[in-house]
Amino acid sequence: MKHAVKSLSLMLAALLSLQGTALALTPATLPPQPDLQAHYRAYSLKLASEYLKKAEADNQILSPMSLYLALGMLAEGAAGQTLSDLQTVLAGAEDTPLGQDMTSMWDSIYHDGDISRLIPANALWMNRDIPLKEAYIRALTRGHHAEAFSEDFADPALPGRISSWISKKTEGLIQMDVRPSPADVMVLINTLYFADKWRIPFDKAWTEPGAFHLADGQDKPDVPYMRRVDSDAAYARGDGFLRADLALAGGGRVSFILPDAGTSPADLAGDPARLAEALFGGRTEQATLSWQVPRVDIENAIQMNDLLKALGLGSLFEGADLSGVSPVQAAVSQVRQANRILLDEVEVKAASVTVIDVAMSAPMEKPVVVDMHLTRPYLMAIYARNGELAFIAAVNNP
Repeated sequence: MKHAVKSLSLMLAALLSLQGTALALTPATLPPQPDLQAHYRAYSLKLASEYLKKAEADNQILSPMSLYLALGMLAEGAAGQTLSDLQTVLAGAEDTPLGQDMTSMWDSIYHDGDISRLIPANALWMNRDIPLKEAYIRALTRGHHAEAFSEDFADPALPGRISSWISKKTEGLIQMDVRPSPADVMVLINTLYFADKWRIPFDKAWTEPGAFHLADGQDKPDVPYMRRVDSDAAYARGDGFLRADLALAGGGRVSFILPDAGTSPADLAGDPARLAEALFGGRTEQATLSWQVPRVDIENAIQMNDLLKALGLGSLFEGADLSGVSPVQAAVSQVRQANRILLDEVEVKAASVTVIDVAMSAPMEKPVVVDMHLTRPYLMAIYARNGELAFIAAVNNP
């Protein structure tokens, strides 16, 4: 389908008197936790496998990172079984504290350079008619760098203000309709914006149309393919796949995983171990790589309730313990994510928005040429500079 630094101490009374004024915060640096990358990798593989293991005709995009940061905000107000479940899913153990992990992740990924950018943004939209606990607001604005908004949730102009905030934070890549109900306690939003340039850009003169072979056996004609040939390049061949990376100018990379004929992206994502093998395993070899990469502008929207329940987070929706958020009893009503990825000859852009609604209740003479021709459904992963999985997609229909 066409068309991913300083703390402020805030008192509750001051927040609730703002009536729509945002409190903007920028990150404070803390040292990363030694187990953070291992925890995050395990979480992101489990989540991505659960999402991608079911084949779809349309494109599938997921940002484990955006969901991670959004759920981290929710966890600050969780207790009991709900908190234990969040700790187990996000950090691998029910007794692992999450607050410092979230700050460390933010500080690890945040980058705003001239060429390369990966910018997260958090927001707490509060219903001014329902009190939130001061400690919860303070935890989000200090530890999660969240902007805080106190709003009239019955105001018909509020969805427009939220949409404008999302559009601004994603540089216009995502327009999302968020309509809080007067019965909602709050809305938590994370956005993630990524932009970088290819270390070696594609030559536009080499871009030519070609057919993309859809999973149903049909061909989609006139897909613009960016083409290049890289000599003495590394690639990996594994059980049912071929994988190769293209470097980004800012230090990240885009990894393309082409399933063997007769194997689908869903087959490679069937379980976390299988997906880990596709993303990181295989035998590394050298060859001349002949690339054909579709120029893409793909987007999607995910209703994530069932996905999160399958991960073990059913307690968010039924019998939730969010007693650290508000004196009123509350539960998550829905979790949604919208994503977009754009690739052209020069640059890569991606954006994600996660919304959590909380309601009441080879040889020189003859070089080996490996065809990395992405002319059938394939997987694509975008990694941040430190190796964190920021976006993963199954491109089924570019």
